[in-house]
Amino acid sequence: SLIKRNKIKDIISSEKVEPYVIELCGLPKTGKTLCIEKIKEFFSEQGITVKVLDDPVTDLTYKNVRNMPSLEFNDHMIEAIKKDLDDAKKQNPDIIIMENGLIDSYFFYQELYDNGQMSEKEFQKRMKMLRDDFKEVDQLYIMNASLDEVYRRDNKVVIDFLIERKQNVDRFFNTLVSIGGSKICEINTDSIDEVYTPLIVIDSITGGFLGKLNENNKSSSEKFMNNFMEKLNILGTGHAMTLDCYNTCFTIENNEGEHILVDTGGGL
Repeated sequence: SLIKRNKIKDIISSEKVEPYVIELCGLPKTGKTLCIEKIKEFFSEQGITVKVLDDPVTDLTYKNVRNMPSLEFNDHMIEAIKKDLDDAKKQNPDIIIMENGLIDSYFFYQELYDNGQMSEKEFQKRMKMLRDDFKEVDQLYIMNASLDEVYRRDNKVVIDFLIERKQNVDRFFNTLVSIGGSKICEINTDSIDEVYTPLIVIDSITGGFLGKLNENNKSSSEKFMNNFMEKLNILGTGHAMTLDCYNTCFTIENNEGEHILVDTGGGL
């Protein structure tokens, strides 16, 4: 990680790069806050600037938190987080860290939907928004642990809330994976101590940051193919009588279900 960190600093010094945005979310008492502190300390020591966005819940009143399962409230919350993120990007730090930030807020839509407080149409509308908002985040870390372990770490945590939150995280995880793909990293902290957990995240960030820098240096055609090509669908083959050879028709599909149709042709 030290070699990677120094390489990141060298590249940042030689060329302008966009901030690398990460988010930590998941259950309480799984090491999110400590991880963020260690991440900032690790990179800041080498002159790599890190901007940590405040947990969006910290500025809310107790009444707001109690009324959290509200469609309108969550919509406003997401807009506020996006504004904070845009403001942070304008400061041009090297790394931006969110705790329970933009993507985490979408967990509450799953809760509203499961509780019958949100229609299928409204839920799918928010999932489309999630696809767009995921583009703002380079890496999402979902911190998880067993309920017994969370309670052992803090026996003052409200059990009913914890159980509901655990179920919510587990249900929504597959949806996030289908949208975020390789951007998502789940870390179970049951058997990982508070020293090792930040090291895992730091190593992942350095690798992801370097990958993004390499991506920025690729040609436009390479970027297009890497961003678009998720699946190759062979539609069939035909026989080009003029050339006496076979041709193939296929589509290139991305992870959003969009296609480019390619017909290799045959006849002259």
